[in-house]
Amino acid sequence: MDTTTFASALLDKAASHLHAAAQHADNLSDQDADGASSLWSALAGQLRLVGAGLSPTATPAQITPRPFGIQDHLDAALACLDRIAPLDGPPDLQLWAWQVVDLRAVLDTMGSRP
Repeated sequence: MDTTTFASALLDKAASHLHAAAQHADNLSDQDADGASSLWSALAGQLRLVGAGLSPTATPAQITPRPFGIQDHLDAALACLDRIAPLDGPPDLQLWAWQVVDLRAVLDTMGSRP
């Protein structure tokens, strides 16, 4: 496997983790009284947006749900991005990694719910 294919596979996997995290957030928003206007729905949208930016063709079904929920998927996505050598990934790889770190910080401020 050449480095471009390896980097693409890792981008797909990171995006899939973000989509799985978004599903967890959607599940939490269903429990909220406000439903679609909840913070969890907003987080889910941001997770999907960053996931689509990383890899528009990644399918969410590739990832098994993680037991620790959103946080676990964000950590896994970041681990995938960290495995990509800077010259093998897209030119804005560090920006996308920063976005995942930022979403992790948002999750922490939301009370560290799963």
